[in-house]
Amino acid sequence: FGRGNEEDSASTEFYIALQPQRYLDRNLSVFGRVIDGMAHLQALRRVTPPESKDDDLGETIISMRMASDLPEDERPRFEILDSASPAFAAFAEARRNRPEEFFYFRPNYLDICQMPVPVRETAAK
Repeated sequence: FGRGNEEDSASTEFYIALQPQRYLDRNLSVFGRVIDGMAHLQALRRVTPPESKDDDLGETIISMRMASDLPEDERPRFEILDSASPAFAAFAEARRNRPEEFFYFRPNYLDICQMPVPVRETAAK
């Protein structure tokens, strides 16, 4: 969430960081991850908010729906790798120690931006 200078001032402004932004760590709230529909977000006009006017703040989201509010047969279906599974542990270890030939130095370090949990869309049930 975007916010003003006050610590708890976030409300309706959001943005999507397209790459790690380390200087924002522990300064802004993270509330989710885009797993589908990024093309729609990228189609929104990007703006820098004016200093004193509200006349050109960019796009207005007119409506939205939560997938959980859709009839069950219309909901998108996704599988997310279980973070308690042995497969996830192996995936995390591979990301931490980078087994690819390219890496001569393996830092044995992992942070959340290096570790996107694998997700895939599945057919409706």
